[in-house]
This record gives sequence, structure tokens and C-alpha cells, in this order.
Amino acid sequence: MSKVETISVFETTIRLVGGLLSAYALSGREGLLLKAEEVGRGLLPAFDTPTGLPSPLIIFKEGTKKYWGWKSGKSISLAEAGTLQMEFRYLSWATGDPIFKLTADRAMEAIAEFGSPSHLGYDAKGLVADDLDTDSHCAIGSRVSVGAFSDSYYEYLLKLWIQSAGEDGIWRERYDAAVQGMHSVLFKQIGSDVLHARDNANIEHLTCFLPGVLALGSHICKRGQHCDLQNVCSTYLQTCASNSTRDLQNAKKLMKGCSDMYTTSPTGLAADTFSLHGDSHITSLDHSYKLRPETVESLWVLFRVTGDEKYRDLSIGIFDSIYKYCRVVKDGYEAYGAFPNVNVVGSEPEDKMESFFMAETLKYIFLMLEPTLLPMDRWVMNTEAHPFPVLQSPTRVQATHSNGVPRDRVEPEREYVMSCGGNNRKAHPRHLLELVNNSQS
Repeated sequence: MSKVETISVFETTIRLVGGLLSAYALSGREGLLLKAEEVGRGLLPAFDTPTGLPSPLIIFKEGTKKYWGWKSGKSISLAEAGTLQMEFRYLSWATGDPIFKLTADRAMEAIAEFGSPSHLGYDAKGLVADDLDTDSHCAIGSRVSVGAFSDSYYEYLLKLWIQSAGEDGIWRERYDAAVQGMHSVLFKQIGSDVLHARDNANIEHLTCFLPGVLALGSHICKRGQHCDLQNVCSTYLQTCASNSTRDLQNAKKLMKGCSDMYTTSPTGLAADTFSLHGDSHITSLDHSYKLRPETVESLWVLFRVTGDEKYRDLSIGIFDSIYKYCRVVKDGYEAYGAFPNVNVVGSEPEDKMESFFMAETLKYIFLMLEPTLLPMDRWVMNTEAHPFPVLQSPTRVQATHSNGVPRDRVEPEREYVMSCGGNNRKAHPRHLLELVNNSQS
């Protein structure tokens, strides 16, 4: 990493740190944890902003914050800021150093302080604008979506609750509020059995993660998993269980909308974006299939939750189309490339394979064939399909520095901007939990 120049904080966290931590969780090899800690510690300077939201980029070897050149101001997307916490929380659990968890949690609290765009009304209070300013604590624009720039934030609200074994109920509360907002302003019914999550009149393949998240949230509420301590979890179970049936039904309708994108195309592959015309007709905008995993991810969750074989059959059908149209064989080697136009059977795949195809798309299809692997009451996937264990205790037993000294870092006191237009409050990371508790009271 010392030779790398500018890197994405988000991508490095979910792919590299997440991958190392997942491999450590599955193997117990301490060297993987040490490398994850090294990278995670190198990312911490990105969070040194007036709000606690990270910069989207960092020059790793210098610890210097950077921002996207194609965006104005010091902005970060909702997904980039709100999809770091599973990894940083597990890193704190495994190493015993709370700085990772506290730093990432402060970013999550900063997001909550933004609130939802006022024009959406009370029912959308759980939704947050797609772009946030890391310095002023003001939203940049008022667009909300569950696609690019926002998607995995909503995924992590639920999964942080699951990862904590149901103890951190604030994440479940925020997830339920966000889902209510989605029902109010983002879901579009098409016919009697199809639902789409859209941004204005456009539908993205990226939104196809949502059927799986809704089904997972419904499943855990209904079964009461992760709530052995009823005094801790009963309130949250009562709240989410009331919407469990609704969310599973809508998960199935969203899943049909996403799977229809595949089954109705000439190649059996889905375009990346669609345009919605009227109440029932959609046409592709970006005609390419980019090897994305969201649909097979949700099919896997629906299969695990319902046991319905049609979800496994759909997943296998997608793999058959990938094998037929996206496979590239060259010089005795085989790989898979994005397909430029799902509506033209004779197109040639690109000579490029994204890492998420291996990490996610193929993994979820494989897990369809091994239904007992990674049981949902013990494991939870990060957004890059790296499995993390459900944490049954606050910290790992005897987690210490490699030199045997207990991890007990002291961070300097500093001020955080708590709202758009001012209202600074002074704290250092070890006092962030106090700020969190105060904000909830």
C-alpha cells in the first residue's frame, strides 16, 4: 500500500479491509488481521474533517485527504460515507482498539444529523440526500435514491443491527424509518405483482440489492433471531415485526421486477439502467450488462428466506447466460467480460472483468448450490459479499497489540460541526458514544 498514490476510502474498506477481515474470520490467521489493521489505520486521516465524515479519497502514504475532481466542493456520497461501519466495527472487535468503531460511528451519526430533504415530508424522514458536504454539514442537492451514491448505506443500517446480534437497536430503528420513506416516495407499482425502486423515471440494476435486504429484514423480525436478551431486543422486534409481512411481499415484487430484466432480454442478461414510461413500460437506457451481482444476491437471500426453488432456478439461468455471452477465452485462459448490449445476441464481451464479479456474482451463485453454508443467524455479508461473523460479545477476548500491550489509544479533543450552519460541539473519539447517546435522548 505504501506505493499506492490516491485510493478510494470506500472501495478500499469494503474490498481490501473487508476481504482481509473476512478471511481472518474464516481462517483465524492473525497475519490477515494485522494487514487489515495496517490498512484501516492508514485510512483514519480521511475522517479528520469538521463533521467526522471522511473524504472520499486519500493519498495513503501521506495521509492526505482528497476529493473527486468531477464533483464540486468537499462532497462525499451517502454510500461512500455510510458503508464503512461493518468493517471498522469488526476491526475494533478483533483488535481491541475502539478507535475504528468510534471513528466510523461518528460518520454514521453525522449522516443522521443531516436529516431528510424537507420537500419530501415527514414520511420520508429516514431517507438522506445522495451527496453530503464533509465540512459544512449541508446536503448538496436534494436528490434521494436507493441506487448509485446511496444504495449500500441503507443496506448497512440493517446489517449493523444484525452484526451486533440485535443489541444496537438504533440501526434497526433507522432502517425501519428508511424503508418507510422508500414506500412513500421511491417505490413504483407496475401491474399487480411487480415493483420497482426508481429515481424519477429511471431504474438502475444497482437497486436490485433491495429485495434481498427487505427479505432479510423481514426474516429476522419474523423469527426473532439475534434476540436472546429479550429486554434488549423486544422493543425493536415489536416495531419491525409489524411491517414484516409487507416487506417480504414487496421484496418478492421487487425481485420479480429485477429478474424480469433478465428473462425478457434476448440474451438473458439485464441492462444496467432502464427508463420507465407511464405505469407499465420500461426500456433499457444503458444497454450493457456489467457483471453486476445485485440480482443474484437478492435471489440468494429470497431462496434462503422462502425456500422457493424458483429463485435458485432464476440464478442458474443468469449464470447460463453469463457463461454463454460473457466468457472470454484467450491464450488458454478463461475470464468473463461485461457485455456491451444485452439486446444484441451477436455482441462481443469486453476484455475486462471487474473484481466484484468474482467476489460477489459468482459467490452468490455458488452459495445457491450450497444452502447450508454461512447460516444467516451466524454470518452477515458486507456489501462486497465478504462474510462477517455476528458478534456475540462486545470485544474479542484478549485482543491486544502484537507486542502484547493492551490497545488503549488516547485521541486529542476536537470540535465537530453538528448541523448545517454551525452548532459545533467539542469531543474526542472516546466521547463520541456519549454524543450518540445524547442525540438519541
